[in-house]
Amino acid sequence: MGTATQKSGILKDDPELSFTNQCNLAGVSRSVVYYQAVEPSAEDTLLRHRIDEIHTRWPFCGSRKIVSILRLEGSAGEGIVSGRR
Repeated sequence: MGTATQKSGILKDDPELSFTNQCNLAGVSRSVVYYQAVEPSAEDTLLRHRIDEIHTRWPFCGSRKIVSILRLEGSAGEGIVSGRR
C-alpha cells in the first residue's frame, strides 16, 4: 500500500480515534501526513542544471571549485555554501 493511500484515510479531527493513533495504525509518521511538497523555483532548477554541466565537463572539480566557478560566472547567489564549516 502506498503512502498516498495510507494518508487518504487519516482524519485529523476524528473524535473517536486520535490523529497519532490513526497514523500508527496506518504505519506512517505524522510528518508524512503534514508534509506538503513545494515545487523548486525556476532559478533553483537552472542552477542545478549549471552545476550538473560543470560537473560533467570537469568531474574532478569538487564542490568548492564548482562554487567558485559559479561565482565567477555570477550564477551563484548567497545561498551557495562552499564545503563544510
